[in-house]
Amino acid sequence: MRVIQVVPTLLYGDGVGNAVLALDAALKNKGYKTAIYAENISPKVERHIAKPIEKIGDPNNEDILIYHFGCAFTWTKHLRDFKCKIIFAYHNITPPEFFKDYDIKVYADCKRGRQEISRLADIPDYCVTFSNFNKQDLLENGYKCKIDIVPALIQFSDYGKKCDAKFLEKLKADTAKKIIFTGRVCPHKKFEDVIASFYDYQKFFNKNSKLYLVGKYDEYGKYYFKLKEFVETLKLKNVFFTGHISFSQILSYYKAADLFLCQSEHEGFCVPLVEAMLFDVPIVAYDSSAVGETLGDGGILLQEKDPLLTASVMAQILEDELLRKKISENQKRRLENFSSEKACGQFLNCIETFIKTQGNL
Repeated sequence: MRVIQVVPTLLYGDGVGNAVLALDAALKNKGYKTAIYAENISPKVERHIAKPIEKIGDPNNEDILIYHFGCAFTWTKHLRDFKCKIIFAYHNITPPEFFKDYDIKVYADCKRGRQEISRLADIPDYCVTFSNFNKQDLLENGYKCKIDIVPALIQFSDYGKKCDAKFLEKLKADTAKKIIFTGRVCPHKKFEDVIASFYDYQKFFNKNSKLYLVGKYDEYGKYYFKLKEFVETLKLKNVFFTGHISFSQILSYYKAADLFLCQSEHEGFCVPLVEAMLFDVPIVAYDSSAVGETLGDGGILLQEKDPLLTASVMAQILEDELLRKKISENQKRRLENFSSEKACGQFLNCIETFIKTQGNL
């Protein structure tokens, strides 16, 4: 018997990629024979770890196939031909409406992906998701198999790597309050709402403040253009789009940040919130999708989008040392739920329990 993982794209350092590699290592440690197949494999991933999807062959009926479902993937048409047991690890797919006015290709890809969720509902024998939000998405799309929720697999060891010391020193030398949000610049992340809240914070509470939007963007994309235009319309100063930067510089931003502001409206699980907690950065977030599930009591969760209200909460946190201390204490407790050992153990336990009972399914 083999435990085979399939993922459309395997990237080193990517959240899904990290989960695939961490689970593979845990399974190997337990003595299981494993394999990973992907359509696109990052050059940074060692060749012996993963193989091209076309080499998967025909898994036998004793094998377990784990499909990491997070985007449209034409290869899934082959799943119905396999005699092995199939598990979906569901990472969620962004609703296409977010991209309709900005990127027709991504819109079409997301639309196909969302359609695929219901089309594949009768295939898995078992599903694992990383939030109740994801589980409800599957249930609403007709999934009848058992569905369990496990913590996302996050490689915390990566965050212990060296940051860019000179860059960090430069950031810390600046006396301005540094607000950050991290993530690829995409419409569902609602960067415009982050900017609007920062505008009110800077205008009404603290002129000596800066906003760093840390993430890759399409320089010629409509959404990025809209954001830049919005900043110019507001005549807002000290808003910085970092673009693609090194991981060591991302670590520097976390270490220098005074507050993390999240206004995203679609997250199957929000890894940047866990990252901010790991670096003891107080968080203000809008309660949407799986944001509240991820954050727990590790920050301030807002039920409405009101830029001035958000700005006032930001100011209260940044001016109240006792409140920051309380948030920090809560974050430390919250992080215990996401420890690599605990998360990987729960995921592995789910897989092993399924393997032991598969004959009865």
